[in-house]
Amino acid sequence: MKTKKIAAAFVGFFLFALLGVQGCGVTQQPIKLNELEGVWVLKTINGREVSASFSKTLPTLQFDFKEKLLHGSGGCNRYSTRFVLVNNHMTTSPVLSTRMMCLDPNIENEFFRTLETESWLFVKKGILTFRNEKNVVIMEFQPKRSQTMLAEKE
Repeated sequence: MKTKKIAAAFVGFFLFALLGVQGCGVTQQPIKLNELEGVWVLKTINGREVSASFSKTLPTLQFDFKEKLLHGSGGCNRYSTRFVLVNNHMTTSPVLSTRMMCLDPNIENEFFRTLETESWLFVKKGILTFRNEKNVVIMEFQPKRSQTMLAEKE
């Protein structure tokens, strides 16, 4: 009788764990670190294209795997944060940034807050995607080209 209860508890825990992992959208292939190399430019944040939210420079992101740092430009200020990446799952420390006076409108603070969100990272067709715990896309990045300045795009 006691053995049946233990077995039932084990099966229940196993099913719960299996459903939990699938619900997080972690069923894709593990990300390869070389896929994350280089500079990435923010394309979307919380479902919105960012080109209208930054009047000059778009935010960038670069991974430093040796130092376990993410760093780049928030659109005005330079930033960095420590990160841990395991099986596509990334957590970061609070973002540290310079405090320059930004005269041009931007949503830099939203970018920093979103970067601090626990995320699952995926690269597909050259786009780096950050998803939250509900598997919702919270940010997308494209590889840096020469057009990080909006004025150059015109």
